[in-house]
Amino acid sequence: MSNERDFKGVWIPKEIWLNEDLTMLEKVILVEIDSLDNENGCSASNEYLAEFCQCSETKVSTAISKLIDLGYIYLKSFDGRVRILKSRLSNFERQDLKNLKADYKNFKPTNIDNNIDNNIKKESKKVSYEKVLEQNNIEGDLKNEYFEFIKMRQQIKKPMTNRALQLLVDNVRKLSNNEVTAIKILDQSIVNCWQSVYPLKEPPKPEIDLDAMYSI
Repeated sequence: MSNERDFKGVWIPKEIWLNEDLTMLEKVILVEIDSLDNENGCSASNEYLAEFCQCSETKVSTAISKLIDLGYIYLKSFDGRVRILKSRLSNFERQDLKNLKADYKNFKPTNIDNNIDNNIKKESKKVSYEKVLEQNNIEGDLKNEYFEFIKMRQQIKKPMTNRALQLLVDNVRKLSNNEVTAIKILDQSIVNCWQSVYPLKEPPKPEIDLDAMYSI
């Protein structure tokens, strides 16, 4: 991880610290991204943030999506390999605390933040995401996961077509034999910003210490 930390201590605006809409994990991830956000942005991966916060990459991915939705951070760029995030906390760091609430309320999201959900709605009408999922009897948590995948594709500027979504559904079915596995497969791609889906990675097998086994 190439980011140089612009360490600011543990100060955090009270509007964030006392915000009941954010979990403690989301607050920690926000502060860590802000701490690593230099002039080039924060390039910390989900893997790094998961290790730092001692949680799963899935939780990190979900937290980042929520922080983007709420406007606390935004996706500056993604080249297919490295994701650059920017924090909005620093914009208000030197202002009076009494002005923070108004600043956050009135702050205008960047176009990339503003347009993601709007683009999904427009594309949904155009390519009938909802219709494709209904035709495949996909609903509930799995349906929500598909929309998270669609949103991720919007974020990396690779929007899906009607045909692409159907192919995605077909591929997920080939790779999974139940809904739980299908959700994990989609989540794996969302976390890694993959444009397609792949078999689940198997966790590394523990090494066997033969010396310890046969020692007296």
